[in-house]
Amino acid sequence: MTVQSKSIPIQQTSQSFPAFLLALYLQQLTIHPLKTKAITSGVLSGLQELVVKMALYGFLVSGPLNHVLFEALNKIFRHRTGAGAKFLQILASQLIITPIQNTVIAGVNTPAQIQKTVKKALLPIMKMSWIVSPLAMGFAQKFLPPQLWVPFFNIVGFVFGVIANTKAKRIQQQKSHDNRDQDERESQN
Repeated sequence: MTVQSKSIPIQQTSQSFPAFLLALYLQQLTIHPLKTKAITSGVLSGLQELVVKMALYGFLVSGPLNHVLFEALNKIFRHRTGAGAKFLQILASQLIITPIQNTVIAGVNTPAQIQKTVKKALLPIMKMSWIVSPLAMGFAQKFLPPQLWVPFFNIVGFVFGVIANTKAKRIQQQKSHDNRDQDERESQN
């Protein structure tokens, strides 16, 4: 049985971006049904796996850990509101909380991978954290009540994690590409 499909024209009116994407998706679904469905299924299956893992990590590890760490920090600095106290709070966050969080993130792997990650990745992650975290902490101190800090830092951490993971993947892909090139050169000799 052959199915005839015709293209659905995408309107060039002033439609919203989500409406445009939906129209584009429906057009691709009409023109390339198998490919579009396969890609959709693959993306959703991959996201499902990732979301479950990250949700469990957030629920069982990250959320409780951040709650305990920032509650302790807020308790220590509860009655201190001056600029010096805020600076010390940021410093304590950077020297105590951020390394704990980054070590826990690195600790999701096997012990051998943890050691390798700490040597190769922890310092770059810490450097990026030392830039991002003081800005986020300063923003939280100025504009957010303490009970909103953990959700705010979770959002900042999410964005930070996406950037760090993207950067790590690029480095990994480049190393893989370089290794293939080296293997090809060696096989030609």
